[in-house]
Amino acid sequence: MRQLSLVISSLCIQVAALPVWADTVQLHNGSVVHGTIQSITEGKLQIDTGYGNMMVPVRDVQSLDSDHSVWIRVKGEPMFSHGKLSSRRKGLQLTNAEGNVFNIEQTANVAELTTINPDKDLWRYSGYASVYFSLDRGNDERNSLSGDGRITARDRLNRHSLDFKSEREKVDDKTTKDRWLAKYNYNRFLNSSWYVLGNAGWEKNRMQSLDSRTSVGAGIGHQFWDEPDLSLKAELGISQLWEKYESGAEEDNQAIHWALNYDQMVWNGITLFHDQDVFYRLSSSSWLLQTGTGVRYKLTDLVHLSLRYGFDYDNDPQPGRKKEDSSLMFGLGASW
Repeated sequence: MRQLSLVISSLCIQVAALPVWADTVQLHNGSVVHGTIQSITEGKLQIDTGYGNMMVPVRDVQSLDSDHSVWIRVKGEPMFSHGKLSSRRKGLQLTNAEGNVFNIEQTANVAELTTINPDKDLWRYSGYASVYFSLDRGNDERNSLSGDGRITARDRLNRHSLDFKSEREKVDDKTTKDRWLAKYNYNRFLNSSWYVLGNAGWEKNRMQSLDSRTSVGAGIGHQFWDEPDLSLKAELGISQLWEKYESGAEEDNQAIHWALNYDQMVWNGITLFHDQDVFYRLSSSSWLLQTGTGVRYKLTDLVHLSLRYGFDYDNDPQPGRKKEDSSLMFGLGASW
């Protein structure tokens, strides 16, 4: 009898030691993952399996069920809904505390999911950085090293972003490119789409005889889409430009400033992007165009290949300088 009691006690201890899985995730390949769902962000589902966090692309998820309440936002919707998540024949359904049921047609339509109240001012960080280089040897020697990137920090109402770019090239010890650029942009959201903004920028471009171009501006912007696989925003404002040239000439201009930023995943791991800034100088009736267009291909969750075409146009350049500049660069980078 004593022996039986020991066996039963041992079994009870082993059963009690077994993890109690609250959530279940089923993948399209038939695999089932048990654990606790933590979040969905940037197209990735994070689940705590009890042995560590596991990241699963949302596109691979067929169904998921959760025993605890979550906050969820569907693509195209600005607001979060709160409730318990469960699978249905096609897609998902969210049941709130009042018993109301909201249907989600496809798992891939989930833009964000969190177990923490999103109304709290939590900061989210994202960005990328790329390096482009080439070494040519033969009839001439060409050394080129360039880079660009963007760092963004955002909470519910505020967004800060910093852009940077550099281009340096030498051919037979002669400098053919020497450019540095940095831009800071602050956005204060009025609602889910509209925001007011302030920005500042600095640029140096020896090949355009530009010793420095400093800009400070303000305006308004509209966020058309802000999803993990599609982002598009446009901005319009007024800027003050201070331009100094190597010849000693200086120009102060008020300018109308237009900006556009587009980023879209068009295929698994392949993202197209386009950034542009247009300044129309009011006092000199001249304009400046700066663009960057290209594609990034993700090799891993962190590392990507990048192909970038840059085109700049100034219809009132310094004497002896061309109106347009262009470059095609291929390199390696990181995104997060």
